[in-house]
Amino acid sequence: MALQETRGEEVTGASRRELAFWRAWIMGRDVGINFGVAIRNYLIRPLTLFWLEKREWAATPLPMNLAAMIDLLFQVHGKQLLIDGCFNGDCHPGNILLLHPHQQLGLIDCGQVKHITLEQRLQLARLIIAVAKKDKKK
Repeated sequence: MALQETRGEEVTGASRRELAFWRAWIMGRDVGINFGVAIRNYLIRPLTLFWLEKREWAATPLPMNLAAMIDLLFQVHGKQLLIDGCFNGDCHPGNILLLHPHQQLGLIDCGQVKHITLEQRLQLARLIIAVAKKDKKK
């Protein structure tokens, strides 16, 4: 998304910086709330002979940066295909996991991985460049 912004392309939605700010703000707010919850649950509540109800921990869902996740998927698959010379022939959303604690991506089901030669990789790279330049001759 930052690359699109630097090229002057119109980008909708929050930028990486804005999402990082809001994620940090939400996590900081939850830490503050949970500090108060810990004091109430483990210091004040026992002093009242457990008359007070136990409070739940704050765990606000963090906003996801979907554009960054898609960029990462393109980078991973591009590296696999053009540099490593292999690709997953069964790549679809069902084989992509979102690991919630840190919002990381996990790729599963690599049973259809195929290997391509250096010449095939070079031909593919030329094709990608020709499509990007809208070169109908190549």
